[in-house]
Amino acid sequence: MEAGGSLSNGSERGNGNRKRKNEAETSPNITEQTIAKILHKRKMRFNSETARFFFDNTAPGYGWLLPGWVVEERHMIHGRIYKYYYDPDGNFYKTLTEVLNAWERDGLVLIDF
Repeated sequence: MEAGGSLSNGSERGNGNRKRKNEAETSPNITEQTIAKILHKRKMRFNSETARFFFDNTAPGYGWLLPGWVVEERHMIHGRIYKYYYDPDGNFYKTLTEVLNAWERDGLVLIDF
């Protein structure tokens, strides 16, 4: 996932008046916040040839994720891809089953998967 958008100082000039942007436009989005927590919590050393990619619910194939949840794909040099899931607090889940169990514990029900 590529982080997009831009941050501003919260104001724009137009017709000589200052306009406030809404809070979502001036603060990092929830996906960027989750990734920052992941990188802070999980300081790992990787083989320089291992590629890491983060995806949220806007990425193709991951539309089922809740807002703020992130999937990390690690592409190994031998071709294997490992997927790891993180909630908005940066907590780590190894499998999709663990994610669904966490959602169930939180009272969420997945209707169509």
